[in-house]
Amino acid sequence: MRDKLKIFQIRLAFKRILIVVGALFLSISIGSGVKSAFAGQDINSLLTNWFNSKKTESINQIDKAITNEKELLMVELKKGLQAEIQHAEDELAQFTQDEIELRVEGLRSYADELLMNMSFDNSDEQAEISATLNAIYEQALKQMNELATTADKEPNDTTGVEDENEN
Repeated sequence: MRDKLKIFQIRLAFKRILIVVGALFLSISIGSGVKSAFAGQDINSLLTNWFNSKKTESINQIDKAITNEKELLMVELKKGLQAEIQHAEDELAQFTQDEIELRVEGLRSYADELLMNMSFDNSDEQAEISATLNAIYEQALKQMNELATTADKEPNDTTGVEDENEN
């Protein structure tokens, strides 16, 4: 039985040592994680310093995340802007071409309409020319009649010598 007692005492000692080591380990881990305020320190200043450090750390993380996202978005915006500019240029070029064709076709149809409706009334000019030609004709007839009447009054002598007795 002595052996049993000895074994019991050894186990009891081992359990006590194990409890002391566990308590020591537990107190060290709790003590290192928590800062204690000594009598000369203010707990408010400790908390304020801790919050300030966490706030600065958070602000830096947020600023870094915003900067990274901003750079990514700027690249995307530049690509999108270039695509929109190209699309707008293409639309403007097509619009310009369509407008040119529309305006040219309108001018052509207007010119064709003007040509179809164009009629020159030159009856006044024709009447004036006809009157001038009639006047010339009448004058020529008059001159021919005068010439014919004077030819009837002249002698029939074809020699060109005048008769002395006639005068």
